[in-house]
Amino acid sequence: KTGQYNSKNVHELKFGHSYVTFQNRPEPAEQELNLWPLRSEQQSSRPQIIRSHVAIGALPESSIARLEDELQEAGITVHGQEPTTEWSAVMTLALMAMTLFALIYFFRRMTGPGTAMSFGRSRGKLFEGEETRVTFDQVAGIDEAVEELREIVEFLKTPAKYQALGGRIPRGVLLVGPPGTGKTLLAKAVAGEAGVPFFSLSGSDFVEMFVGADLENLCNEAALLAARKNRDAVTMVELEEATERVSIGLEKASRIIKDEEKRRIACHESGHALAACSLPNTDPVHKISIIPRGLGALGYMLQRPEDDKHIITQSELVNDICVLLGGIAAEEAVYQEVGTGARNDLERATDTARRMVTEYGMSPKMGRVNYGDSRRSPFLYGSSSPVDHGHAEQTMREIDLEVKRIIDECMETTREIMRTRRAVLDQITKELIEVEVMDAERLQKILDAHRTGPQLKPGTYIEKLPRDEATEPRPENLPAEGSA
Repeated sequence: KTGQYNSKNVHELKFGHSYVTFQNRPEPAEQELNLWPLRSEQQSSRPQIIRSHVAIGALPESSIARLEDELQEAGITVHGQEPTTEWSAVMTLALMAMTLFALIYFFRRMTGPGTAMSFGRSRGKLFEGEETRVTFDQVAGIDEAVEELREIVEFLKTPAKYQALGGRIPRGVLLVGPPGTGKTLLAKAVAGEAGVPFFSLSGSDFVEMFVGADLENLCNEAALLAARKNRDAVTMVELEEATERVSIGLEKASRIIKDEEKRRIACHESGHALAACSLPNTDPVHKISIIPRGLGALGYMLQRPEDDKHIITQSELVNDICVLLGGIAAEEAVYQEVGTGARNDLERATDTARRMVTEYGMSPKMGRVNYGDSRRSPFLYGSSSPVDHGHAEQTMREIDLEVKRIIDECMETTREIMRTRRAVLDQITKELIEVEVMDAERLQKILDAHRTGPQLKPGTYIEKLPRDEATEPRPENLPAEGSA
């Protein structure tokens, strides 16, 4: 409109994305271009083409169309759209990169600790090189755990030794213990010994699910034990040790226990064994030990069933409760008081008695009715709710009284065994203190030495005799009359 640009000085006009380009002269014809190199003396008089680049901002299509009309009226020809230049491509890529970085920053803010989108994201810290120069020599007080983890290190260095026996090293090792007991230091020592990086990750930052069959774990553990002893095959010795490792825990032979506590533990475990050997419908005793295992087992008595059981009778459950209470009865007979080591026995005995009353209909007073809580998990021991809803308060009281009655009757049966066979209890306790681990063969020798009448093999079903036949001699290992 000002007349500065007109049809004489605006040629080759093209619209770009946000700019307009034009030049002051038209492009020379092809013949003229061919003549210019031949006329070198006239190079100085060659007309100069000046190209202009005018920014117009991002205009809508309607404004561009109106502008084209005004240019046409002024005699200026529009030669279409300006093709995208390299600079435009660079600007486009830069804009995309900035958008991508902005999205990454946004998602990082949303996936911080404690947010929903942080699930599955590792926040572990990597330590390698000089930061992992921790060895087993710097770990003290947990010798058994160190020896177990040395196996992991050795497998990483020489896997063929274990694979030859079918051993498969675990994909993970769970270190369990209170805070400050050296779990992280031990893990760093494994990394340092093996020469691998160490990742530090808080247990609250991830969710793990551990699956595997028990039989597979047992066989694998036995194979690792055989490889440790440089054996060519897995024997029953390794299988038995693997069974105790899987079911009870790692042996803690270095744990120091006072002599008085050791005698009480031996008395307690001997009571379990004596009760199991004195009652019918029980599994045979396989081993008694006063060597600590796992986190809290100061001693244990193992029973091994001779065959698979799919149905358990009421008499078997009652005798199982008697065996669980055998340790308490032995402490009562010897020390006239009990210690805190019987907590797990009481939990298991009470749980069995309660299930007899509420789930199996084995209470004459409560009848053949199921009072169980449907919220109990079939996979977790002791997982029932502490409060059973849906039953009257009087019903719950009757259930508690029936549970107590079963426990009291079983307790009286076990006390009678300890009173009548006190000499056997003392002998088992004495020899157990000496050897610390007693197998079934040695236990049987003690029982045979104190046998005064016919012996009944544990696990044999005995039908209760009528009262008029009660004058016949009773086998030595039967409980007093009135017991289950």
